[in-house]
Amino acid sequence: MVREAYDEVYGSEHEPVIIEDVAIEEDAYQKASELWQHPEIDCIFSNGDDMAAGFMQAYEEAGKQLPFIMGQENMLAGRLLGLSTIDNKVLSAGSGKFQAGFI
Repeated sequence: MVREAYDEVYGSEHEPVIIEDVAIEEDAYQKASELWQHPEIDCIFSNGDDMAAGFMQAYEEAGKQLPFIMGQENMLAGRLLGLSTIDNKVLSAGSGKFQAGFI
């Protein structure tokens, strides 16, 4: 579903680089070197602010130029680092669904 949305917006001429098995900040830190093999990358879209922080740390420690990076979930790490982030309002959505189940 994500890939179909990507193709709809950007077309299939821009092949995304997808790094799998990144669930926590340490995973992102360890996998960042896989992104260095693709100098054409100008944006990293991370599945969470903590993972974005891991990519940022790895790039900075390696002395690499960090591309634009965007996280998700509007987490504390993202706010403290000044990351662009997508706030999916997961907490309020989940709270509303929970409350609706008891009404």
